[in-house]
Amino acid sequence: MTVAEGFRLIWRVLILFCVTAVITAIGTVHSWFVPKEKHYIYAPAYFRAWAKMLLTVFSVKLDLAFETGAKSAGGQLVLSNHSSPLDIVILAFVFQGRFLSQIEIRDWPVIGYAARMVGTIFVDRGNAVSGLKAMTEIRAQLKKPGPPVVLFPEAIASGGDKINRFRLGAFSAAKNTGIMVVPVGLAYPPGTEWIEETFVQHLRRVAVRSGGTVAVRVGAPYKLEDNPDEDAKIARGKVEVLVNRARAGLNKGQV
Repeated sequence: MTVAEGFRLIWRVLILFCVTAVITAIGTVHSWFVPKEKHYIYAPAYFRAWAKMLLTVFSVKLDLAFETGAKSAGGQLVLSNHSSPLDIVILAFVFQGRFLSQIEIRDWPVIGYAARMVGTIFVDRGNAVSGLKAMTEIRAQLKKPGPPVVLFPEAIASGGDKINRFRLGAFSAAKNTGIMVVPVGLAYPPGTEWIEETFVQHLRRVAVRSGGTVAVRVGAPYKLEDNPDEDAKIARGKVEVLVNRARAGLNKGQV
């Protein structure tokens, strides 16, 4: 690691925690003066501000395009491929959504508290009871007003543009709700994916980079067939098409 990379790592990690702490503190104080049932109105604004600041700090630019020509309202469930922890930051910036996350993050200093404040749904993927509880909570969240629920149906990060099989949990949770689904495809510069390393190791590797562009392609909203097996295949196909379009856009821009 060069001196420049070491300096970049230190100040970015410090700012990550400082930005998270400050915005969470402001949001917490704000919540004291607003009825709980109204939190969904202002919390997304804080979440988006947090995401925008982190994208700036990590020098991440977005090549963002909507299949419909403009951001579409009415999508209650956003489904995306999963390549990096930055997926959460990017999709928080675009959708200000409520995410499903591994239960370990719930108890992290600062970040865990912030995640709870924005309505993150936590799950222990090795525990069937926890998984069922998470699916029940997802279903309840889908029926509430506010930003969409954002999920990564692969459940694990995939390398490059590979799309793993979509798990059925999200589609079972959304069955017979009549909600609209928005597919998303993300494409990163080669070598930036989160594969076979801890979160800390990945954060270190990303933090020392000078920056880069991530391509984001947002598809048109559509309704589920209410058949989880079929819906998983349809969603995977739509996300795969969007990932390919994102990759083409990234290659065209030579970034």
